[in-house]
Amino acid sequence: NEEERKEIWEKSFPENSNYGEIPNQVKRYEISGGNIINTIHYAGIQAVKRKTTALHKNELLQLNRSNGVETEEPQERRLVFYLEDVIEGIRREMIKEGKPFSV
Repeated sequence: NEEERKEIWEKSFPENSNYGEIPNQVKRYEISGGNIINTIHYAGIQAVKRKTTALHKNELLQLNRSNGVETEEPQERRLVFYLEDVIEGIRREMIKEGKPFSV
């Protein structure tokens, strides 16, 4: 049921990651625990890509700072999950199993 899926979502995200209210927002999708894990892996890869891009940007910002140019502070170190990536992961899992998907 939805509450059990929400619990699986909450326990499956990596420790010290930021996922906000995602478990509450996606608990209605009828997918298995294995599908949830696959979805989190997919969304995690997307989060790492975003973070890598942000870290590269921050390196450039720090380089500017060392050259006397004012810049913003570096990104938080925690891995941030985005709802859009989780939804895309759910869509991929449902299609893989021949289930209809709608947002």
